[in-house]
Amino acid sequence: MGLFPVTLTNTARQDIPVMLKLKPLDQDIFTMMRFLAGKCSPALLQAISDSTHLIEFFNTHSREVAVMNQQDPRLTRYMPTIYGVIRDDKTRTYALVEEQLRDLVLMDSTNDIDLWQSCHIETAIAGIAEIHAVWLGQEGALLQRFPEICLQGKENTLAQRPLLYAFADFMAQNLAHYFTSSDRDYFLSWVESAEIWCSEIEQMPRTLVHNDFNPRNIAFRQLDGRLELCTWDWELATLHLPQRDLVELLVFTQQADISAETVRYYLELHRQQLEQHSQSAIDPIQWQRGYVLALHDFWLRRIPFYLMAHHVSQYPFIDRAMQTLRKLIELTRTSLQS
Repeated sequence: MGLFPVTLTNTARQDIPVMLKLKPLDQDIFTMMRFLAGKCSPALLQAISDSTHLIEFFNTHSREVAVMNQQDPRLTRYMPTIYGVIRDDKTRTYALVEEQLRDLVLMDSTNDIDLWQSCHIETAIAGIAEIHAVWLGQEGALLQRFPEICLQGKENTLAQRPLLYAFADFMAQNLAHYFTSSDRDYFLSWVESAEIWCSEIEQMPRTLVHNDFNPRNIAFRQLDGRLELCTWDWELATLHLPQRDLVELLVFTQQADISAETVRYYLELHRQQLEQHSQSAIDPIQWQRGYVLALHDFWLRRIPFYLMAHHVSQYPFIDRAMQTLRKLIELTRTSLQS
């Protein structure tokens, strides 16, 4: 499993440097998760062991191969070029032969977010909005096309409550600087009200989202003096609100002093870009409410896994990301109420 640089030769006898991406199975990922959880607490280990079929890492090995094999140019222009896919369910072999990415602007910039300027955020939003437009409002068709998606809907979320309770206990006991007692109470209030806010999400237009949209997986091509988004690692792609990708982008590229005005600007830019590309009207009030829901969903569903891994082996970017996340949540309770 892993990434292997190789060279292809085309019919014109030209050499093309590519990357062979041999996917690990989801069970391999779960083995790693159980190892990390075992370093944290017995209760968390048990909860993760009981929930692997529910969490969004299920089917990642086959999902990326399927999602990146689409041919719609509104998607492919923002992805690495795909030269071939390998999917053998009998041998459980899943691989992509994709463009070897080189010389991209802001590639591998997770720990250098000072390099991220407003032009980069705007370009990322413009690109992901065009991607979001492809499947917007076609929830049934998307799930039929990609049965590999592990939908994180209402029933799934309710079934994950024991896992979320275990995460809350672990974070409060071991990572109190990121997860205070008041954070725990607020976190659990969202767990308890999941049936309500998950139902809200399911009534809003959803689409294919990257679901891991941060500087580890995005950068920019330079084309004729302009920037264009390039995004890779689609194994966590899912059906969700388009705002979900905006949330993660802001958490990992902004500082803790981000203002309500800045959030409103990027949120409105995303809405306008999506309206333009989808040629459908998007209600601004519902759009803002969707952002609030997507932000809290990200907090409940993804952040605990980051903190579990960070507890075992520290991530340099976590301090800043958690400060920014805290500020974004605070803004939804004051300036961005909906």
